[in-house]
Amino acid sequence: MAYNNSSAPNRMTKAGSIFTEQTQQHLDRSGEIETLVRETVTGSPHMQGFIREMRNHDEYTAAHGVRVMAIALYVFKQLGSISDEALRQRAAIIGPHDVGKLFIDPAVLSKADPLTPEEWTWIKQHPIYGGRILRAQEAGEGVVQFADYHHVNKACNPYPALPKDKEVVFTTDQSIGVFADMFDAHTSGRSYMTPRDPRVVKNKVIAGDYRGFDKHLIKLLPNEPVQLNSNFLDLLVTKADLDIPYRRADLEHLVEHDMPYLRLETPPETPVYTSNT
Repeated sequence: MAYNNSSAPNRMTKAGSIFTEQTQQHLDRSGEIETLVRETVTGSPHMQGFIREMRNHDEYTAAHGVRVMAIALYVFKQLGSISDEALRQRAAIIGPHDVGKLFIDPAVLSKADPLTPEEWTWIKQHPIYGGRILRAQEAGEGVVQFADYHHVNKACNPYPALPKDKEVVFTTDQSIGVFADMFDAHTSGRSYMTPRDPRVVKNKVIAGDYRGFDKHLIKLLPNEPVQLNSNFLDLLVTKADLDIPYRRADLEHLVEHDMPYLRLETPPETPVYTSNT
């Protein structure tokens, strides 16, 4: 079912807000979620690095990371009394989950036509690439695990493939991150994906596509898509931030060792996961 959210106003009711007026009205009247998003990005070198690198590679993916954090925070805040520090820590784990798309040709990520099977094969490698990058950046086990596993528990076409004896059990926090990721992917739309009605996404797509999750969490997702103002990147990452390297030498070394940056010829082997989490 197609859902047209392109007509939403792009005016800001609060000066300098990263959210559109519609998102402020439906999700963040108090401004608390935006404050948490800003503080998370400012306080997390991995979110800073993700946004800085991705904004020049595929702006949609940079925006997606920010929207997924906002959606997850919206759900977390409904679960009860959670400190702002704990909320920021949870958002920082979820935000850079798609950093592996730095290894995917931007022409594929922004393609206007439906992706070919070969192109989908490349897209499905991004959790592997993301785990490699975040391990090299010493991002922390929670951040790495979420990047590794955020697509593996889908009932339909999970990826990357895991060994038969490997089972990934998601925590409540990780489940919320997975739902937020899928909710935004389906409601924001991509060049190759038409945005869908949020209620359909919640009740049919997510509820039918994930196994082993607390379905009660799905009900806590918003009924409206999260929309960002066009200048949100400049509000989150200053020019001074852009001039600070994000340990790029580590990333280049990783890529140099493994494959040419953005000129991948064969997908890497799927890693064998040994973690019990």
